[in-house]
Amino acid sequence: MVRITRVRWLLSALLAVASAGLGLVASPSSAGAQVNSGPSVTVEEFSPNAPFASGLTSDPAGNLYVASCFSGLFEIPANDPAHNAIPISTNASIMCPMHVTYYAGSLYVSDLSTDAVWRMMPDGSSASIYFAPTPTFAPSQVAFGPDGTMYVGDMYSGSVLAVAPGGTGSRPVTSVAPACPWGMGYRGGSLVMSEVCAMPIVQSVSSTGGVATTLFSPFTFLPPLVARGDIAVDPAGNAFLVAAGYGCAPGSGGIVEIPAGSSTPVRVNTTGLALSICDVLSGITWSNGYIYFENGGNVGDIARFADPVSLNSAPRNLTVTRDWTTLTGTWNAVPGALGYTCTLLYGLGLPSSFTTITSSPSCSFYGLTPSTNYGVQVVAKFPSGVSSPVGAFPVQAPITITCVQARRHVHVTGWNPLCPAHYRRVH
Repeated sequence: MVRITRVRWLLSALLAVASAGLGLVASPSSAGAQVNSGPSVTVEEFSPNAPFASGLTSDPAGNLYVASCFSGLFEIPANDPAHNAIPISTNASIMCPMHVTYYAGSLYVSDLSTDAVWRMMPDGSSASIYFAPTPTFAPSQVAFGPDGTMYVGDMYSGSVLAVAPGGTGSRPVTSVAPACPWGMGYRGGSLVMSEVCAMPIVQSVSSTGGVATTLFSPFTFLPPLVARGDIAVDPAGNAFLVAAGYGCAPGSGGIVEIPAGSSTPVRVNTTGLALSICDVLSGITWSNGYIYFENGGNVGDIARFADPVSLNSAPRNLTVTRDWTTLTGTWNAVPGALGYTCTLLYGLGLPSSFTTITSSPSCSFYGLTPSTNYGVQVVAKFPSGVSSPVGAFPVQAPITITCVQARRHVHVTGWNPLCPAHYRRVH
């Protein structure tokens, strides 16, 4: 009962801060405010009847998992066309799951009623406490590094901890963390963190430790956005924050992207379904080319948009090779791509084409015509469309092989590169 009372007090305090406009002295017209315009996306409704998602995550199969304090844990199966949220039965002690993260076959749940991060199977079975360092631990969203290290913030102490694989020990990452760390994302050796108290900001720090750097505060944008949500990182390293609107006006809020390799945030331009992000508890996750986020104000309504990485990520490093029988194109895999369209171009001016579809970053064509120019053009396919094409050409097929024996000539019009032993080969 004491823990539940404390949880209710914490949530009430956070909501009071939100409804009070965070007690900020500055106004939306503060000097230095900038409009950083990012990619444009179309938002669509995904699951209007889901419980309020304070936390969201997904597994490689595309199943979504929802954490909702006082409502519990839920799964939205990838194969359900209605996108219904199905309750997950798990340990009865978990009464306020605020965040949920999928990693290596397990769900990691940040629960404020037990002051712990729990680990369980996706169906809720085998639930056990994974990390609970103090009786007053208030865990934030967790993120994992490639070595299995878990990163988690403590909203009470303001610290950010790196937890060794297995939950056996921890170390502080930074002593200058957000006052109330809430969202946590790992990308390329760094942590991206949001907070919900005082002046909500987003910070970044090396996962090995150091001083955190402020990436933005509410008035980086007009209209202002405050960093009161979770963070999702796509496979390309782009970080996305679901941010509430300043003052919680109806229809407010936005999505902020911090592009890979950059510390400059941009506001994602949205069309389609109107945004209604006005809460401190909104979850967000990446799954199979889409960004999913809580968009229901004070009720559950999960929305999504195609990851903007799909709008500008053409295949890179396309290389075309050929031997006597085959022309092969290879390129770097594009994060988030559903597949590729590979086109063989042929002829002197490359006027004709033959197309194949592939799910891997390579394609091959057979039966080449001698002395013919060939090229390969590739586009990546995404939920929102296709990338710009990239091509490599021309590559000339070998000329006809002539096998010479004495005074008689035998022309080989196929592509067997070998002549009989008593012949000699002429290119």
